[in-house]
Amino acid sequence: VATPRPPSGTVPQQRLRRLLMAGAGATLALGLTGGLARLGFDLPSPRLVLLHGPLLICGVFGLLIALERAAALDRPWAYAAPGLCAAGTALLLSGLPQEAGAAAWAAAALSLFAASIGILRRQPALFNALPALGALSWLAGNLLWLGGAAIPEVAGWWLAFLVLTILGERLELSRIVLDTRRREVMLMAAAFLLIAGSRNGIADPDGGILYGFSLCLLCGWLLKNDVARLNLRRGGEGRFTAISLIAGYVWLGAAGIALLVLPEEMSFRYDVVLHAVLGGFVFSMIFAHALVVLPAVAGIATGYTALMYLPLAVFQAGMLMRVLGGLAEAAAVRLYSGPAMLAGLLLFGTLLFGSRYRRGYGTANAASASTDPGLDRPALL
Repeated sequence: VATPRPPSGTVPQQRLRRLLMAGAGATLALGLTGGLARLGFDLPSPRLVLLHGPLLICGVFGLLIALERAAALDRPWAYAAPGLCAAGTALLLSGLPQEAGAAAWAAAALSLFAASIGILRRQPALFNALPALGALSWLAGNLLWLGGAAIPEVAGWWLAFLVLTILGERLELSRIVLDTRRREVMLMAAAFLLIAGSRNGIADPDGGILYGFSLCLLCGWLLKNDVARLNLRRGGEGRFTAISLIAGYVWLGAAGIALLVLPEEMSFRYDVVLHAVLGGFVFSMIFAHALVVLPAVAGIATGYTALMYLPLAVFQAGMLMRVLGGLAEAAAVRLYSGPAMLAGLLLFGTLLFGSRYRRGYGTANAASASTDPGLDRPALL
């Protein structure tokens, strides 16, 4: 079994991280349940149907990103962001008005922005500025939702939060082996277009064009410049991580193309774009980074096994069913895409947490991590 890197922070902080990660896991289960109910499965979860997207974006990924920032900053006050995020989720699930949870999530976003600025002051660089801009996007979306805006109106801001945060993480890792300074101008232009598209709204014709063009630019930049393409030549965990990352980048580009070419009146245009980013891109990042995050942040031992390609393939197949089913307006295909994606996630989680009971992975996992520059720094997404 691989020996995890000791997580930073005091013992109470480490326990708090594990508790918050457990809360994120429970929220993930509830959010996915709402997603299955939204697809048409008969599940007793009317409120979860309405909260499916917010729970995943803010309740799960918002909490995990805030937790990573708190661990990186290593200041007790930085844990206010993940704590407020968990509180907002609890308020929404308790049945209180939407405004109560939205206000807590807005406070969490403001705290995350403060933590991101703290990291940026320590090390002024574009890869730290992008997550700060992402936190500001999350705050904008949460304030709009607090003000009564519909979810499609704020979805662009929420997705920009995730995309910009991940982009900052990948830029930081890629600069270790590539000279990315000459390429940063394109990233800044793409980030500007993403913010402009969020401001107009991805459902708006002009906003959709700006947003789609930005996602295509980011996809091209990541495929060309990210360290993942170098790690394809490596074996073991390094190659698995690289394949997961590249799959996510392809989905990001697919979302951009969908915004640019699909007609606005198409029934599932918004659904295709939303799930290509949130499901295809963001969840692929989970597959790519989970083996590093759990040891580094929560001190949980993990070990790579080639069997992990199976849940990755099952999840990607489910994503493809979801998108193709939406494009063809095939209800049955869309319906069963949900269980396929869920099966991929459950199988991956089983392999991930069951690694401590397997033997023989410690040496291979350690060797892979030591030779893969893309695994040197923990990234939650």
